[in-house]
Amino acid sequence: MSAVRRLAMVVSFLTWLFCWSLLRDARAVFNGGALGTIPPWLMGILGVGLLLTISTAVTAALRLPIWPWCAVASAVFVLAGVVGAHLAKLRAAADALAKVGERVVGGANLVSATRDAFHSGALHVAFFIGAPAVLLVTGIVGWLRGPRTLFLAEEPNGG
Repeated sequence: MSAVRRLAMVVSFLTWLFCWSLLRDARAVFNGGALGTIPPWLMGILGVGLLLTISTAVTAALRLPIWPWCAVASAVFVLAGVVGAHLAKLRAAADALAKVGERVVGGANLVSATRDAFHSGALHVAFFIGAPAVLLVTGIVGWLRGPRTLFLAEEPNGG
């Protein structure tokens, strides 16, 4: 059980760094330029993802039984944040082109946002697919094998 918890701690900390980078990149892209301002829903998703990833690392380090829930929620919000960032970028670009009178082929939808996320580079894809998958699996294993009472410390032997 302690190996799963340690894996969740390391992956969630690295994913927290990725979420911080994603939030800074989104703010830089939407910095009031041609694409407008960052959508509030995207800031909310990225902010919650940022808080959940660091809370997974902290609660797993403190051996609080709530860490599996935080890991599963982190996986969901990181995945939603990455797809949401690409979707917002594509929608803003489509809106900017529509103002000029041009039409975007394919539009801005979830499929095109996911395709855009997969074309962002290997490290981006690793944190888009790999990290949420590891957090989801460690969260499920931690919940199935761990104590079910919230805020009850684990046994000292790592049980």
